[in-house]
Amino acid sequence: MPVRQSPRPVSAQGGNHITPARRPDETSLSSGYFLGYRTILELDPDEAQVSFVTGTGSLTLGAQDNLEGRAMISVSLAAAKCYFALEVGLSSEFGGDTETVLGSASLRDDF
Repeated sequence: MPVRQSPRPVSAQGGNHITPARRPDETSLSSGYFLGYRTILELDPDEAQVSFVTGTGSLTLGAQDNLEGRAMISVSLAAAKCYFALEVGLSSEFGGDTETVLGSASLRDDF
C-alpha cells in the first residue's frame, strides 16, 4: 500500500525563559510557551485494511481529519536542582466546536 502524505502546515511561535541557579544547592526555574495555528490544505483521508491472524475477520481503520483550522496553545513550568527536576505543563487545541486540553507532569530523579 503506497504511503500518501497530506500537507498539514503549522505556523508557530514559541519561547523559553530560564532562571539559572547561581549555586549547586539553588533551584533553577524555567518557563516556556508555544502558540500556533494548524490547518489542512488538502483533505486526503488515510485508510488501512487490517485482519486478525486467524483471518476470520477484517476491518478498515481510518484516520480522523479535522477539517477546520486549529489554534494551539501550550505553557510549561520547570524547576530543577542538581539531583531532580519537576515539570508541569498544559496544552490545548481549539477549532470549530472542538476543544482538546492536555495536562502533564514529570518528575526526574538523578541518582
